[in-house]
Amino acid sequence: PTGGHRGFLRAMCSRVGANKNQSVIQMEASILRAYSPRRVLILDEAHRLIPTDRRSNPTTIEFIRHLHDTTGVPIGLLVTGRFDAMLRKTEYMFEQFLGRIDLQVKLPETMDLRDYAPMLQQYIPEPSPKLQALCDQVCNTWEGRMRALNKLLKFASRIASKATEPIEEKHIFQA
Repeated sequence: PTGGHRGFLRAMCSRVGANKNQSVIQMEASILRAYSPRRVLILDEAHRLIPTDRRSNPTTIEFIRHLHDTTGVPIGLLVTGRFDAMLRKTEYMFEQFLGRIDLQVKLPETMDLRDYAPMLQQYIPEPSPKLQALCDQVCNTWEGRMRALNKLLKFASRIASKATEPIEEKHIFQA
C-alpha cells in the first residue's frame, strides 16, 4: 500500500525469491527473469497502482505492461469498481496498458447460484434451497461479497475439521 514503485518491486522480489536490496533496475531485471508464459501474476487491489496525483507517471503500471510484453506472463488484475473512474481522472494515456486486456470479468450487480456455484460446490456439491438463500444474502448484501462467501466457507470447513466430520450445510450455518 505504500512505497511507490520501489516498494512494489521489493514486494515482487520477495515473492519470486530475488534480492530485494538491489537497485530498481536490478530488481526489475530479477523479476523479468522470474516470469514466463507458464506462470501467472495476479495483482489484487490493482487500482492502487494508479498514482493519486493525476500528473504522475504510472511507473509500476508501465513496468507491469513491460513484464507482460517481455515475458508473455498472463496477468490478472483484481480491481474495485472505481478503477475505470480512476483511469479517467488521470492525464496519463493508458491505451497501451488497457489494450492488453483480453478478458474483462465484472461481477453482476445481483448474484445467484450460477455466479457462486463453482465456489460453493467445492464444499457442498448439491446445496439446499436454504443454503442457496444464505449464499444469495452473503453475495448480495455483505461487504466484499465473494470474499465474504469464501471466508464463510473456509470457516465452516474449519468447524467441520475440528469436529472431525466431513463438511455439511450445518457447518456453514454455524459459521
